[in-house]
Amino acid sequence: MKKTSSALKTIKETLPPLGLSEPFLSRYLNDGFSGGEKKKSEILQMLAFKPRFAIIDEVDSGLDIDSLSVIAGILQNLASADAGLLLISHYTRLFQNLRPDTVHIIAGGKIIREGDAAMLADLDVLGYGEV
Repeated sequence: MKKTSSALKTIKETLPPLGLSEPFLSRYLNDGFSGGEKKKSEILQMLAFKPRFAIIDEVDSGLDIDSLSVIAGILQNLASADAGLLLISHYTRLFQNLRPDTVHIIAGGKIIREGDAAMLADLDVLGYGEV
């Protein structure tokens, strides 16, 4: 029971930074949610479980610039709390606020290039085709 109240406390504390209020919690899951609300809901659910490792696929899709910045901050804090994150994205904007330790570019199911966060600047200039 304590874990449930701890999870609910975490969720309620995370609502304001995500631009959400408590009535959001009484809505049916993903029923009538915008793309951004779905992503914010996923972040809330993830935080409730306090994972040691999370795989997050395209968390940046459907988010406006401000929400993206907030979610990047939340993910950075989670990573700083000794949780591992594998973030999958087609765009580099997410990583302007979230600095990954390692970047992998995958094509055809294989890692074709890996490096540190500096490699993301190359992607913005050259695109995936040049990599």
